[in-house]
Amino acid sequence: LFKSSRPRSTVRGGADASSLCGCRIESEEDVLHIRELPNFDGRLTQSNSELLLSYLTVPYIRIPLVLNFFAAPENLSALCSPTIQRVFDCVLFEPGLWLPPGELVQPETVPAPDRAHLATPCGLLFNELQCSPQGIVASLLNLLNHAIELDTGRWTERAAAANPFV
Repeated sequence: LFKSSRPRSTVRGGADASSLCGCRIESEEDVLHIRELPNFDGRLTQSNSELLLSYLTVPYIRIPLVLNFFAAPENLSALCSPTIQRVFDCVLFEPGLWLPPGELVQPETVPAPDRAHLATPCGLLFNELQCSPQGIVASLLNLLNHAIELDTGRWTERAAAANPFV
């Protein structure tokens, strides 16, 4: 009844490396060929920007990778950038592909021709919290501890931009 012969939309979420760079990025290799990476208002070096964009190319494991990336003290200040905040929110809260209960899709070939086998019944964040919470919880605790260390007890521009977000 609701099937269409048109292809599905290719609109991607806010945690898509292609939308951040303005060019098509399908894999980590594509990130390596970009001459000028975004620096997010000077908040990230080229090497850290390359790391972040590479993490965004692997949707199933990007949550622990990105959390661990921002848990490092040198990257915490990047959360002052509204663009980075949007990416961070999207990495954590975009649900990804939905898997109806009881259905389990296993790829027949590796690498798989599509990402159907990466679907989850409750979203990627809940899947990570159910299957391997130790990585996420440790990164979140590090992120919070570093944010608290930035707080001097008085208003500074550096602490005021990142701490309310965290």
